[in-house]
Amino acid sequence: IPPNTGELDLKGREALLKINPNFLKKIEINGERIGSKKSISLKHNDLITFYPKEQEDEDEEKMYRFVYYNRFLDPQA
Repeated sequence: IPPNTGELDLKGREALLKINPNFLKKIEINGERIGSKKSISLKHNDLITFYPKEQEDEDEEKMYRFVYYNRFLDPQA
């Protein structure tokens, strides 16, 4: 993934994903490709998928997935 594909703007408990206009259609939120450069408000458990600009193998699409959590859960608690 190229640097600055998108950035997170954290304000209190709110997180906004700001997408670099050069990488529209290369980011998905919960399975929906992003085609707009407007900021996206992330919610707990949102699945963020990044696709590289260049795919090495046409038969196998490479992706990087992350889950956004807005709170930390302690499994030992």
